[in-house]
Amino acid sequence: MKPSNEKDFTEYRTIAIPLQAHDSNDSSCPDEYQERFYVGRKNITKKITDLLNNSQKVGSYLIAGYRGSGKTRMVDRALRFAKEDKEKKSNGKIYEVRINLGDNSQLTPLNIYYSIANILRNTIAGGDNQTKEPPSKWKILLNPTVKLRNIGILSVFLTCLASPILLLNPEQILIISEWLIPILLPLTALSWMGLYYKNYDEIKSLKDIDELIERMSYEITEERNATMKHGSSIGFSNSIGFSKHKKRLPIKAREAEEQLIRILNHNGLFKTAKVVIVMDEIDKLSDDEELSEIHHHDKSSTQELDKSSKINTLLGSLKNFITTAPVTFFFISGRETLDRYYSEKGSPNSLYGSLFDQVFEIPSLLSDKGELSARNTQLYAGVAEYVCRRIRKKPEKEEDSYYTLEKYRKSFHASDTSPEEIRYGIAILMNFVFYLTFHSWGNPKKLSSIFESFIYPDELVKQLKEKENLRLILDDKDSGEDNKPKQWLIFNVNHLRSFSLASEITTLFQHHLSREVSQISDKLTVSSFSSLHFILKLHSYGFKRESLHLMSEAINVYRSPELNTIVDDLLTNIFKSYIRRVRNGLYRYRFNSGFEQELRYISHVSGLESASFNFSLDSM
Repeated sequence: MKPSNEKDFTEYRTIAIPLQAHDSNDSSCPDEYQERFYVGRKNITKKITDLLNNSQKVGSYLIAGYRGSGKTRMVDRALRFAKEDKEKKSNGKIYEVRINLGDNSQLTPLNIYYSIANILRNTIAGGDNQTKEPPSKWKILLNPTVKLRNIGILSVFLTCLASPILLLNPEQILIISEWLIPILLPLTALSWMGLYYKNYDEIKSLKDIDELIERMSYEITEERNATMKHGSSIGFSNSIGFSKHKKRLPIKAREAEEQLIRILNHNGLFKTAKVVIVMDEIDKLSDDEELSEIHHHDKSSTQELDKSSKINTLLGSLKNFITTAPVTFFFISGRETLDRYYSEKGSPNSLYGSLFDQVFEIPSLLSDKGELSARNTQLYAGVAEYVCRRIRKKPEKEEDSYYTLEKYRKSFHASDTSPEEIRYGIAILMNFVFYLTFHSWGNPKKLSSIFESFIYPDELVKQLKEKENLRLILDDKDSGEDNKPKQWLIFNVNHLRSFSLASEITTLFQHHLSREVSQISDKLTVSSFSSLHFILKLHSYGFKRESLHLMSEAINVYRSPELNTIVDDLLTNIFKSYIRRVRNGLYRYRFNSGFEQELRYISHVSGLESASFNFSLDSM
């Protein structure tokens, strides 16, 4: 019986693995639900949260990394943690102003100052800005701009309510005039004065910001009157009036900057509250892609200069405001901005060095391995933790605060799942982790997108089970109907073959180069995976070492200096058993025919494999 089971599990069949972590569909806590799938960035998040909690600490900080690495989400998490801490300690508020610089159609300093003033005004008027959740109906009534109006509205409401009563009972007018009015009017006045005094800083700041917005937006017309009077002999006076209209044009960017700095410095509200301005999408001022995209030879230099010029002009025009305003700035940008920051280190006229107080690099999951970083040096550790977070339920014990495939395997010991099924399922999940590592390069956005492509709802899985040869594995049969999984991972035969190929290549890379590249820099690690994909695209052609100089990573002006050594290691070590040297010919290297046919077959499985192993769907 046992040999037949082993043969059954070794056959290539479409399989389904349950996603127990997707059973929770509680939409009331979306942040907590998304937090379960967040991997890594803990040290950087703690540093930024500490900066935000320090009310005396202001400055400008650059948050840089590859697109899709989770820069914006990481800043959002730090802001949320800081707001929660201040709310618990009653240590003031954080007013968040977010500016999207991706739309550069009217990107001028004056428009940026106008956006800052307008968003800050709406944030203050909204009252409690501690969470992104919409305030309840009763919390809206407690906003500072609504409190003063409530008294007048309440007085009018009571008057309207009392009018029908007085019309029906005229004898009550005397009682109301003698008792109610003398008490109600002073009480209303005292309440209004008390609330005005309590919310004076908010009201004063709103008034100043409104005046600044009006000065930046509209032409103001002032009217001056001059009147000349004279008496007449018949007993009446005659007057002749003159009026003069004077227009004040909208103020310039420099004047708007000075007034905005004055409001932030001298208003009492901002002495206890902290203003945080997040400027996002700086790297999207032009249309160039940053993540392993090659530029056209006839336009690369002009596009790069145009992009650098736009960013430098924008930051240069805002430099005085950034360095003098009592505000904490976060600039979220791509990897190229970080490279330009490092390239200016030897220049005496460094713009980025004088602008940013500190730089935070957001690494990929190949370098940032999540909670396993202190225990594991494997490149795929962060990806494995992400996969386990998606397939496992939240652990009940605090000491089990991180997820591994080993603990996932041990969780089936108490169930009726056979050992053969457990080994088979864990082996497929391990290959799936290698597959995600190979194709995502540790990019959380790409990782999530690839993972989601394999998810099927429970209703569709039941239909596939009835129509096709579908096997459900690693499913706890005794969990009950209430704990049945709502979503499944579906892997067909072609998927399993792709997983095996990616697992083999990733394992070789892990064995030969993981320690070397991970200890140097995250950029070198990502560039190495990019070079690995470029070499695999040459499986149908003969090539020589000089052909690899055409890679996007090789022609990048900010490339890693160790990349040439890594490429040589890829040819001589990782692909040693797959590539043969041509003795006589124009090209020195060529892939073995068997491996070439395997890549040709895998490249027809899906668009992802086709783009990974061919130039047809590549930007080059």
